[in-house]
Amino acid sequence: MDTKCPICGQEFSETTLPKKLGCGHSFCLKCCEGKVKGGSRYLTCFSCGLDCDVSGAQGVAGLPTNTSLLPMRPDGAADPTIDINNALRQVLSPTHTVDAYRMALTIHQHLQLHIQRPAVSSEEYLTWLLMLLSTFLNTKVALSPEASEALSNDLITLQQHPSSLVYGLCHNLLEVFWPNDTEDTTTLVPTDPKGRPLKQVA
Repeated sequence: MDTKCPICGQEFSETTLPKKLGCGHSFCLKCCEGKVKGGSRYLTCFSCGLDCDVSGAQGVAGLPTNTSLLPMRPDGAADPTIDINNALRQVLSPTHTVDAYRMALTIHQHLQLHIQRPAVSSEEYLTWLLMLLSTFLNTKVALSPEASEALSNDLITLQQHPSSLVYGLCHNLLEVFWPNDTEDTTTLVPTDPKGRPLKQVA
């Protein structure tokens, strides 16, 4: 897999983000921005010639980042903080409703990485991700039913994580933002502050 922009030859990185066009081809942000001139609403792909819509408030920067082309961490995964930080900048932009959906989707995708690959899951990064989700939800964004269900299912699954800190964060988020999802489970098995089941006294 080529990790360089095919136009300028620069290595993709946090400062040279690979932007994925609707046709599937990826180029660095700078080259994409150079291709769009005169306030054009479309970016013509360098490779196949397909016109991609970039009329949103973020313009070319709003195109999805192709994280598969980013530098790899020691555990073999692309650095997820780049895409998360990009989404965080977008959710704080004037187009709050559209960007909130993108932020929720991005967090869901990275939570899924931890669910699907627990062997290489970093407790430190997962904790940071859950705290970011808490901050995001505290902005009182209106989530779509699909995004809400996806995130709540992620948290329910992650409650099985061996870390008591991760369990506590997931449990608290569910209790505050999805109380209906915790009604039936929180009263069945009493737990201590770290989420461990308490021994029943006869």
